[in-house]
Amino acid sequence: MVFLSLQRLVLVLLCAVVATSGAGEPTPLALADCERLAMGQNERLTAATQRWEAEQARVGSAGALPDPMLGFVYYAEEVQTRVGAQEQALALSQMIPWPGKLSAKRRQQTELAEATHNQVLGAREQVRQQVRSLWHELVYI
Repeated sequence: MVFLSLQRLVLVLLCAVVATSGAGEPTPLALADCERLAMGQNERLTAATQRWEAEQARVGSAGALPDPMLGFVYYAEEVQTRVGAQEQALALSQMIPWPGKLSAKRRQQTELAEATHNQVLGAREQVRQQVRSLWHELVYI
């Protein structure tokens, strides 16, 4: 006797509906349709794909210079300097990292995005294997 979880049962029934054309005969494209349907409905695969897209978006900003910093100081009392009295000061600064640090950050982010893409491919293959396993159970039944 074959025990199926609710999720597997729903997938088997959906595959059965897709698999039967008007005459009730399974079509050769039905397995591909079931795979496509399962990949579109799998939450884990959707989450992994969104994580990969987010990592891809971070690659562009990983090698960029940090944002410049703007500072403003207002003195309660005038400060005497050699160029005269100062009531306020405005400063703009830009941090510049060591040579090679930005390219290393970009490479690191690219590798992280590639690793996340490999997780997506692995999740896709797991879904494909589950669907094929269920498909063969359905054909056997």
